[in-house]
Amino acid sequence: MRTAFRLPSTLLLVATTVVPSLAATDLYVAPGGDNSNDGTETTPFATLERARDEIRAMRMSLGNSLGPVTVWIHPGVYALSQPVLFTEQDSGTAESPIHYRGLGSESPVFTGGAVLTAGRKKDNRDLLGMLPKASREHVQFYTLGQLLDDATAEPHTRALGKTMSPAPMELFCGASVLPRAGWPNAEWATAKLHPSKNNTLSLDRRLDPRDLTHCWVHGFWSYDWADSFDKASYSPVGTKMTEIAIHLDTKDGTIRNGARFRLENLLTELDAPGEWYIDSSTNRVVVWPSSTKDSRLVVSALETAFSIYETQYVTFEGLTIEGTRAMGIEVVGGRDIRLDNCTVRYSGNVGINLYHGHEHSIVHCKVHGTGSSGIRIEGGDRTTLESAGHTCMDNDIHDCCYSYCAQRPAVAVYGVGIQVHSNRIYNQPDAAIALHGNEHSVVSNEIHHVCQVADDAGAITLAHDPTFRGNHIVRNHIYDIGGQGHKDIVGIYLDDFASGTQVEGNVLERTVRGIVIGGGRDNLLEKNVIVDCLAGIQVDCRGQSWAKQVFQGETSIYQKYCAAISHDTDVYAERYPQLATVLDDEPQIAKGNTIRLNEIRCPISIDLQDGLSESIVQLEKNQIEAKSMLVNMDLHEASQTKMD
Repeated sequence: MRTAFRLPSTLLLVATTVVPSLAATDLYVAPGGDNSNDGTETTPFATLERARDEIRAMRMSLGNSLGPVTVWIHPGVYALSQPVLFTEQDSGTAESPIHYRGLGSESPVFTGGAVLTAGRKKDNRDLLGMLPKASREHVQFYTLGQLLDDATAEPHTRALGKTMSPAPMELFCGASVLPRAGWPNAEWATAKLHPSKNNTLSLDRRLDPRDLTHCWVHGFWSYDWADSFDKASYSPVGTKMTEIAIHLDTKDGTIRNGARFRLENLLTELDAPGEWYIDSSTNRVVVWPSSTKDSRLVVSALETAFSIYETQYVTFEGLTIEGTRAMGIEVVGGRDIRLDNCTVRYSGNVGINLYHGHEHSIVHCKVHGTGSSGIRIEGGDRTTLESAGHTCMDNDIHDCCYSYCAQRPAVAVYGVGIQVHSNRIYNQPDAAIALHGNEHSVVSNEIHHVCQVADDAGAITLAHDPTFRGNHIVRNHIYDIGGQGHKDIVGIYLDDFASGTQVEGNVLERTVRGIVIGGGRDNLLEKNVIVDCLAGIQVDCRGQSWAKQVFQGETSIYQKYCAAISHDTDVYAERYPQLATVLDDEPQIAKGNTIRLNEIRCPISIDLQDGLSESIVQLEKNQIEAKSMLVNMDLHEASQTKMD
């Protein structure tokens, strides 16, 4: 056998110390700078793009001898007329990375929006006359002019299953996104179907017919887990105009009695500070400012602020990104892009989107005020189970999904091998974290006050595809979940045949159900603490009951999921041996689930449904302190019974 030759340690030390380190370079950017400057501390550049181009020139000149570069960015507002684009030529190396860093205690702000200038009331008398009397003295009028085109200003249909296009323009002031004027001001109205007309709602409310042209409707029409935003046509019912019929083109053609909905962009309902209205036919905006201290009104204009394509070894630290209609920051491909201590806010769709590449990280960031998910991460290869290596860690993510309320989590994860660790996620209409794919790690996150609008939802969810295996949900603290009147809210939801997941050491408090296995197999629920939920753990066998159609037919839905990734060959069979034989082992039955060493203090402890029993679900040494439930009995006053 050949023996490796090794230098003596003294010679090795000498050999490593004679390699010279590459010199570091500092560049500076400031709002009062000039792009004709040389980018030094005393004569800074004016824009980030100029600093980027300087680094390109240095790379062309010095090649691999270029050392680490730091671009120091002074505080102030940097208005973007187009996205800041980084490509492969803007890369650093592992030995000589590039760092764009905010300078000082205040974060530099890169905005994709434009500041509005108020017009005169006398030029807008037609709109002024439609406003409630109480608001007329407070409102301001703005003309967008050529700032936005019609397609940008006018809202468009948003719904589950539709491709997400850039959001229409939105308005923000100071630290908040301003809501469009509508009815009702808060919460939701309840749908009352017209007795003789299909897809028609009747409103017990008088509306000005002139105000209906630019009105849109946001509603949970068919289910409480799916909402849509629709342009509606209107017609009067009767002669007194006390009812208005709203005709909707819904996806499945049905509207429920009692569905929640809200009318948006009604000038006659602009009756509170912070509300606004847009007449997209004339590009005029009416606003009741929410504060006299910060009257700077900004309208979102650019689709994206930072676009980072196939770039490597670059860090963005201490920056604020705001005022976009699609994404604040997008990272596509590349390697080792790090977003550190950045604030991303006021994005019409997603705050930060990582798409493929390897070993990108989002750490110590604040993401809020986004129309859809705060953070979306996709990467890895589900065919080979190659890991993306992306990390989302120690971030504050809150108040997202104000436009898409359902099926849009605060953090959406797709692919293979993505870590979501130690984040704080709160104030969400739907899920905090939704997983799609394999071998993701969700560890030590603090999650509270989520699932506040959508129903049939979970704080952490994994759903639909039984080949999504190897995921770990460990040591998370989940508490105070759900909205008023919601009855199908879950802390950790392994929904619709999710399988092969480890759920260990989590603490769940005050939700309807702690952990649910929805028909899936081979899940391990171990050492979790579940307190003050209606039910601690629920396991159902929906494949034999209401969801049996998933297994029916010569080529069933379940079979198609398995065939899509060649479940019985190569890496899948090696990594998940139970999956390789699942189609020959009664896949409709929730076999292989183990529930052990959990501590449960709930009215219902472990609820096995659809004919499941301990002969199918393995129960081991769970410590249960169950409260007996009586009809109409206050759960807090229920007697307690000790059980082993």
